[in-house]
Amino acid sequence: MNADPLAGLSSQEVFAAIVVANAVGARAEAYDVRGRQRAFDVRLTYPDGREAALEVTSQAGVGVQQRNSLTRDEVPNPGRWTWHISIGDVRDLPELLERYARIITTSEALGISDPSSLYSRHLPSLDFEWLMESSASMSGMPDMAADERPNRQTIRILPPGTGGAVDDSLEGLPGVIAGVLSLPNQLRHVDKLRASGYEETHLFLALDEGSLPFAQRAALVGKPTAVPSEGLLLPEGLNFLWFVSDFSHTLYAYGEGGWRLHAI
Repeated sequence: MNADPLAGLSSQEVFAAIVVANAVGARAEAYDVRGRQRAFDVRLTYPDGREAALEVTSQAGVGVQQRNSLTRDEVPNPGRWTWHISIGDVRDLPELLERYARIITTSEALGISDPSSLYSRHLPSLDFEWLMESSASMSGMPDMAADERPNRQTIRILPPGTGGAVDDSLEGLPGVIAGVLSLPNQLRHVDKLRASGYEETHLFLALDEGSLPFAQRAALVGKPTAVPSEGLLLPEGLNFLWFVSDFSHTLYAYGEGGWRLHAI
């Protein structure tokens, strides 16, 4: 039995290796293994023997990764209703995690579906007073029983809702992506590719929650078909960029002066 060529990679790195290799018609194997120092993540080998370097990275909004690491993306729902929770400042998260269950059970017992707007004089409670002064918001849905669907028995803690115009033509996307690539943590990944010695280099970028403005993130949801009319200036040492946005089913690629789409 052949050994797994992607053994030792994270789940995100395996995903990136598979989708990029399929898109370019190459074979992928883990490279940042066996103690290699400052090595890129994946080596791509084409049928004609050419090789290329692939580095995998991600970008999220401020506090998103900290929030997800503390909540593991979701928390148990202690109530009978479906509940929604959002938080604007991740510094409020420890208090929210300590208080949210009490707020839910008290709210349901009193028939309160919007505890975030309840005046404390109507219900003296340190939990409710904290909620109204914090960046967190909680709302319950009494007509949607939590036990009717498994996904209602947990609660995802999300950022506050945003809105606005949608960049359907993605004209603003090149500038936004260029801004992400200019961030120090992304430049470090490009530096690894530049130092690899490979003539062909690829960067896979997972655009997680908070990494894009609403206009572009909304436009990339689902299966978008548009590509920007303008090109993208890649950092020196990077030949091809691959990226996918959360809640999208399309892999975007830019290289050799053009955009390409690949269904995932």
